[in-house]
Formats: sequence, C-alpha cells, structure tokens
Amino acid sequence: ARIAYQKDFSTFFRVADKVKSVLPNVEFVIVGDGNGNELEDTKELALKMDVADFVHFTGHRNDLLDVYRSFDLFLMTSVAEGLPNTILEAMAMELPVVATSVDGVPEVVIDGETGFLCPVKDVDCLSDKLIWLLKNEKVNKQFGIKGRNRILESFDFDKRVKAMESIYKAAISGNS
Repeated sequence: ARIAYQKDFSTFFRVADKVKSVLPNVEFVIVGDGNGNELEDTKELALKMDVADFVHFTGHRNDLLDVYRSFDLFLMTSVAEGLPNTILEAMAMELPVVATSVDGVPEVVIDGETGFLCPVKDVDCLSDKLIWLLKNEKVNKQFGIKGRNRILESFDFDKRVKAMESIYKAAISGNS
C-alpha cells in the first residue's frame, strides 16, 4: 500500500486504540511506504497517539500474498480513494473489509455481505464493526468467501483488461 495523508491514519490509530481496549490481543499492521516524509510522519503520529506498541509498520513488501494471509481482516480509513487495489486484493484473499464509504469503495464492498462501510472519520462505527467481525469468526469467514467471489465475478483483472481493450478497439475503429 501507499502511505499517504488521505489514508487518515489518525482515525486508523484511534480505531486501533479502541479495538485494543476491548480485544487486548489484537495487533494492527500498516504495509507500504510513502513519498517524502509520509511514512516517518505516520510513525511519529503512532508514537504521539500511544499506539506504536500494537501498530506495526512493515515498509515496502514484495511478499503480499504472505502478508494478506497473516491478516484476519482489512481496515481502510481513507478520506479519499479511487478504486483501491488494496481492497480488491484483500477481498481476493478472502478478507472481510471494514472501510470508509468513499469514492469507489462502495462499488466493491457490499455493506453487510463482504464487509462493512462507515462514514469518514467515524471511529465508533469502524471500531464496532471490527470488534464484531473479530468476535464472530463464522461471519468473518462468510464475508471473506463472498468477497472473493465478488472479486472473481465482477472485478477480475484479466476481465477488466479485456473489457478495456474492447472499448479501445471500438473507439479506434469508429464503432463506439
């Protein structure tokens, strides 16, 4: 993932802190790096917000399959997104998603079926949904399976590339 200011890590850290107060064994992981000072600024914010003991930063990783396999679910607290690859990847790996309902996210995550959507900066909603999924392993698993099926049916990369190729070919030949 990309560490960027629109990811709203202050909300992420407040959610992590609230979840940790209910589920003391929970750990959070932030994968990726940023441009400029984003990663260092985010680590500094974690220290200031007193969550650095249970929020771990991996930096850039090439072994994303192993990383995703180590997660129980996926949290995204962004205030702005397009169609986030990280959500597509998480769902493809059968991870339920708890995310803010911004931009392209509601096109992918079906609230109450493949994960949960919450308003931007809504720490209570995000925390409550995470806690609920972590306490309900059977539903967590069902959401994960439904999420993977949704990605395979509607967001498969090869299908999207072929669809775009068809659009381009039609436009070039004047058959749009």
